[in-house]
Amino acid sequence: RAAARMALQLQNPLLSGQSLANASLASIALGKLKEAESLNEQALLEIQKLEPSHDQASLFATIGQSYRMMVGKTPAGRERLISEARRVFQLARASAERIGDAATLADSLGSLASLDELQGLTEPALLTTRRAIHHARQADAPDAIYRWEWQSARLLKDQGEAEAAMAAYRRAIETFQELRLDFARGFGNLAPEAVFDGAEESFEEGPGALFFELADLLLQKESSLKVPAAKQECLEEVLRTIESLRSAELED
Repeated sequence: RAAARMALQLQNPLLSGQSLANASLASIALGKLKEAESLNEQALLEIQKLEPSHDQASLFATIGQSYRMMVGKTPAGRERLISEARRVFQLARASAERIGDAATLADSLGSLASLDELQGLTEPALLTTRRAIHHARQADAPDAIYRWEWQSARLLKDQGEAEAAMAAYRRAIETFQELRLDFARGFGNLAPEAVFDGAEESFEEGPGALFFELADLLLQKESSLKVPAAKQECLEEVLRTIESLRSAELED
């Protein structure tokens, strides 16, 4: 708040927008959600003064994420908060598109798709997630590829497309393996909520769930197979998946 006051006096919308966005996240961690919404509104006024840029797009995405975090904390205002998050992620997407920022565009599209997923809109969520993956690959951003491939896997599973879902899970795990060292150092194993609540989630609650979800689908497939060799092959992949999980967990 002090930083925001000084930045406002200096008429520096970038610093004031950053400070207000950070204050909003701190307010969410303290459970002061009305205060967080007010800070978001002030931050948006400052951010909209900026020219389209990576900083502007990233700040819009931060504000969108803060609204997204509030959704689970206030069931009564769920739809309104989803609507606000959607509006701000759209601003992030537009800013990123104008400057050709593929990484931020991927994150804003993936976040928009996650809102569709929250509302049970599986088909539009899947289409938007695929666009997010495309831009993440363009940006060579494995952290985003891993996150949005995982999201696409969940959505395909919800649609009953088990084989396509398993392929997406495998791609997500393959990309995750590139990031294991970063996760082990603590750069990736926190959910946004955990970062601001000050509580670190366990590996199994975070990235580990990716491995368990694939193993679960494989076990469902194995139970439906009739040919012993095919059943054995499926079980062997389950074992490899769990062994990969334990190896990554130990490294973490």
